[in-house]
Amino acid sequence: MLNIIQKKGVSNPLMGRVLVYARILPGNESPPGSFPWEDMTRNGLLVVSGDFKTQHNLADFLRKEFKGELGDGLEGLVQKLRELGEDIPDDLNPEEIRRRLDGMSNMEIIPVPAKVVTFDSEDAILEEVADIFFVGEFHGVQHAHLAVTSFPILYQSIYREQQALRTMTEINSLLDQALDSSEAKAITTPQRGDPVVLEIKGTLETFKGNLLEFLMGQVIPNLIYNLGYPAEFSLSIQNFKLFMKHYRWPLDVVEIEDSLYRLKGGDHRQNRHIELLCRKISALFHEEFERLPAIQSELAQFK
Repeated sequence: MLNIIQKKGVSNPLMGRVLVYARILPGNESPPGSFPWEDMTRNGLLVVSGDFKTQHNLADFLRKEFKGELGDGLEGLVQKLRELGEDIPDDLNPEEIRRRLDGMSNMEIIPVPAKVVTFDSEDAILEEVADIFFVGEFHGVQHAHLAVTSFPILYQSIYREQQALRTMTEINSLLDQALDSSEAKAITTPQRGDPVVLEIKGTLETFKGNLLEFLMGQVIPNLIYNLGYPAEFSLSIQNFKLFMKHYRWPLDVVEIEDSLYRLKGGDHRQNRHIELLCRKISALFHEEFERLPAIQSELAQFK
């Protein structure tokens, strides 16, 4: 039904950079209104590009796309967002704009997840280093625009899921080594490197970025890696607690530490327990309260 074709790249793993394009059939006029539909297409092609490898939230997106171009301050930023298709009313006052931007800045999904780019031909598109998708032919440019700007949201969700699964695979590998005494000794070889104490700048109160990715991609792997090294583990867990000192539910942090010790004792179920605790902490931090019921329901199985 959707007829979406991946023209370049592989489905797993996704690269993290995507180009999505549609072909506008000839003989169709742009819809009425002031939106610059004609400026978005070239030779019948409408293309958008998204980079999710380096951009995790709206702040990352704005820093990369608009640095040096916002000489008019907040008004300039609002104008740029309108050009990208954000529905921001003309009579919105500056304080309301700031409130909306503050609310968007911590979102894991970028509200404008891709930008329009122009290419002279399909061959030129396919020369790019990216996962490239063709979403079909359209009679109306507005329908093509909806397709190419919606697809990157789906792409981003699958890419993030693949990243999370790879992280869990790496954690399981580290766990297997930490729980096996002979493998734990092998960690000191040059191939594995010496244990490194977890160092975190600042605290949760000043943290910017995707907390779940930080916890599951850096903090937890370090703690598991150091399970075979009591001195390094002790220092690392203390630094983690210092980072989390402003967290309003400190028992979650204590529970992570307890689960790590149970992991060391051979309870592999704690791997999932720790992941759920990290997801809970992240959901509370980013105010993604809709995620909490499912997380809490599964956490209850570990009581």
